[in-house]
Amino acid sequence: MKLAHRHFIRLRKRQLLTIGVVVLLASLVGYILWSRQVWADYQVHYTQWRQEVGANAKKAAALPTGSSAERVKVVTAFDDVSHLIATTSQGACEVNPLVQWQEGIMESLKKKRSICQAIVKKVADFQVPLTEMTAYIKTDTSLSDTLAAIPQADELSEADFEKQLTAWSTAAVATSKLSGPDSFKSVQQLAAKQVAGVKVAWQEVIVANQAKDKKRYLAAQDSLAAALDSLDEISRTSQASFSSLSAKLKVASATAFDS
Repeated sequence: MKLAHRHFIRLRKRQLLTIGVVVLLASLVGYILWSRQVWADYQVHYTQWRQEVGANAKKAAALPTGSSAERVKVVTAFDDVSHLIATTSQGACEVNPLVQWQEGIMESLKKKRSICQAIVKKVADFQVPLTEMTAYIKTDTSLSDTLAAIPQADELSEADFEKQLTAWSTAAVATSKLSGPDSFKSVQQLAAKQVAGVKVAWQEVIVANQAKDKKRYLAAQDSLAAALDSLDEISRTSQASFSSLSAKLKVASATAFDS
């Protein structure tokens, strides 16, 4: 009985050892297959991330900017893209710690991480011109809204002169206080100068009118007309600056998402 019992114990131990080896081998094979899948999905993951950000950026850049309402939508869309990059770029190249160690022994896996990090850097660099464009549109919209708020009329009576002076004086203060990116400085400085010129021209019209000096009044009217015409230069300068920024953004977009 004792011999049979010992035989059974030895047999049981061998069975348990065999089962342990089988389980270990199965686990090892399972880990190998799983780690291969993790690395196979790695490139797919960061490629899809890049495509998603790029699609959102290009969609936002294609939006119209003709009206203040349209520019608000563009700014919102650009802000959403910036937020997406800021909140997801850091994790785009992360890999499960259980397989990350394999980079140290396999050059191909290390290269995958390097490629991902290079792509993430390009996308992160895209934020610089994107942020500048967003800030430009915001400031330019503020300028446009300030000028649009000034009451316009084909003909003005004397009773409207003071209202015009007040409106242009308010616009002159608002324009001089505009603060935006460096790319907007030339537009802001020109706008402040031209709007202040219209304000001064209205002051002269009012003074000449009150003095009942016809010659001075007609000259003041001519100066006012010239000052108002000069406002078109603001729009041209703004459009030129916007076009320059758009070109930079387009190049940055191609570098980040197409190269």
